[in-house]
Amino acid sequence: MEHERRTISGRERLAILGEVSLVGLSRAPLLRWFLPRALDRYEARLKARGDWSPLRAQKLGLLHENARNYSGARRLYLEALELKPNDPAIFLHLGLLCEAQGLTADAVQNYAQVLRLGTTFSAELRDGIVAKMARLQGTLKS
Repeated sequence: MEHERRTISGRERLAILGEVSLVGLSRAPLLRWFLPRALDRYEARLKARGDWSPLRAQKLGLLHENARNYSGARRLYLEALELKPNDPAIFLHLGLLCEAQGLTADAVQNYAQVLRLGTTFSAELRDGIVAKMARLQGTLKS
């Protein structure tokens, strides 16, 4: 049986990548180099066509974070906060990012914002954030 060769367009590639978990792919060494650049190009296209939102910034930030491009993730989370300043989910992602980078004081501040704004979060999530803050504040004091 002979296989037919054809060229895959950029749009088809994005559709294929959309079906595959980019979070899992972003852990591969080559993709850790490639993915942030591809995401930056995708971000530019979204902004150029006026299809930019806090949720898109947050999702792209998460993909940057998973690719260990922490500066790109931080930039996008802060941009999402500019667009939607009282979104507790963005503060949660920013807190997790700061914690991963060892920025304990910043992480605690972001988690405090989550508790202040995230009144609709489950008690389990809120308790987890409180416990995380207590642990981080303990490391700040020692």
